[in-house]
Parts: sequence; C-alpha cells; structure tokens
Amino acid sequence: MKSLLILPKIVVENANAIAGLTYGFPGICNFTGFTHALSRELKDRGVELGGCAVVCHRFKVHAHEVGGFYKSFSQSRFPLNEKGKTAPIIQEGKMHMTVSLIISCNFTAEDLDFGTMNVIDDRLEFEKFIQESVYKKTLAGGFIKDLKRPKFIEIASEEFSLKKELRKLLPGFLIKDRSDDFKKYLESEDKNDPLTSWLGCFTMRHKSQKSFANGIEKCDWSVEKKPLPGWIVPVQIGYKSLSKVFAAGEVKYSRDISTPFCFVEPIYSIAEWISPHRVEDIEDLKSLFWDFCTAKNYYYCKSKNFKNQG
Repeated sequence: MKSLLILPKIVVENANAIAGLTYGFPGICNFTGFTHALSRELKDRGVELGGCAVVCHRFKVHAHEVGGFYKSFSQSRFPLNEKGKTAPIIQEGKMHMTVSLIISCNFTAEDLDFGTMNVIDDRLEFEKFIQESVYKKTLAGGFIKDLKRPKFIEIASEEFSLKKELRKLLPGFLIKDRSDDFKKYLESEDKNDPLTSWLGCFTMRHKSQKSFANGIEKCDWSVEKKPLPGWIVPVQIGYKSLSKVFAAGEVKYSRDISTPFCFVEPIYSIAEWISPHRVEDIEDLKSLFWDFCTAKNYYYCKSKNFKNQG
C-alpha cells in the first residue's frame, strides 16, 4: 500500500437498512462493491483500487414506535396504479447515513496519467474524476446526495500525517473485522451451536439467581458478561451459493437476464465499532481494510493481511 484515497462525508439517502437477519447498517459487500465499481472506471488508466475502511458518522433508520421498545420500519406509499387503485406497500427497510471511505491504493501520483504532464495536476484531476464518478453511483441502494472533495495522499510524502487525517473523520466510528476472534470463540465453545454463539456475542442477556433472606425467597437478576470485548455488532459479510450457476436468462423472473444466475444465502459474522483515534499507526489502519475473498462456493469480505503487499 503506497497511498490512501479518502472519500469524506458521503451523504446517502434511502440506503438499505436490512442485510439478511441484521438491520441498522448495510452489509459490508455494499462498500467493497462500491469501491470495486470505482476501480473498474480506472481500468483504462492503468491503476486499481484496493480494500476500503468504513467510517460511519451518523445514521437514521426510517422507523416508528409501535409501543414500548418495539419499532416498525416506515413503509413507502406509492401513487395509484393505472387502474386507479391503491398500489401495494412494498416491505422495505430504509435509512439515511453519512459515511466516509478510506481506500487503499498501491500506486502513487506519478502512476496517474490524466494528460496534464504534471504530477500535482494529475492528482487534482484524479480527485475530480473520483468525485464525479461517485455522484453517478448508488451506495447500498441509496442515492448519494453530497460528498466533500476526495483526497489522494501518498503515505511516504512529508505532508502525510495519519493522526491528522483520521481526526478529520471525527466524530465517527470505524467498523473492524472480528471474524478471526469469532472463529476462535466457536472452536472453544462445545455447548452451543454456531447460531447461538453468534447471538451471544452481541445480545444482552440476563440471568437469575435465587437467594434467601429472613426465610423469604428472592430472585436476583444480573447481566451476563459477553464472551468478546468491545462494541460488538452482527454484520453480513457475503454469500454462499446454494445451486449451480445457471446460464443468462435460464431462471425465470431473474433481475438481469443478460447475467448468469445463482441462488445464494447470506454469510454472517461479527465486527466491532472503534473510534479512529485508537488507530496508532499505518499497520493498525491496514487491519481495518475490508476486501472481498472467494473460496469454493463462498464470496465474502474480511480484513486481509496487507503487510506483504507493498
């Protein structure tokens, strides 16, 4: 990794708040897919983007209270159909959010070619090109309403200060991959199945204990300690195929009849929200980049080891 491309304060409206069994924040594949879409537009220019770190600044799920602690997603009401009848409500979960992306780049400004014959101008043209490309896309199914000017900065340059760049992303929280810790926890758990162990990592559980005082039986409640430290949250990280790959147009009612089709199910893991000020050096930052991986029938996202990748 030689440089960082920072996309600060991306304001997204009506993004998908539901990711499989989880809700409240989009699945990680939405952000790695967004980064990959940007990278494809740079293919003709001979450069390629790497993994991305995700910073969430604010979010608001479209929901309303239905009594007590219970909430229900707010649904969209569409106009009348061509027959003048009420259109059906489509079950959905939407949210507004403001996020920043830190994208790893294995190239410098000297590798950019925007025809200016000047390294500084090429860098400015690159930042402008990225900003224009971002506005043409959607993120997690939501519309991008605003974006501060992207910044491309080389790690080896004198002006680079990791702490300074991360302070600009406050207030906000980085989402850190904890898949490896969850795997170790599963190997140490003999009693519970994977689903129960997964739920136990982030749900709040209470346990009761009987006690006697003056011959009267009492029940004392206490909160169970979670097995893993940190602000742990559930996250969808990818998909596992359930069928063979069908030819384009072979499966009826598929969304895209020009692309091969495969039935899949989501893959879940856990992640941790951490404050950017806890990132001490560039090696800590490398552990926060998410990138996609493939293995047999799996497509998933996790943090890779970037130490041997330049």
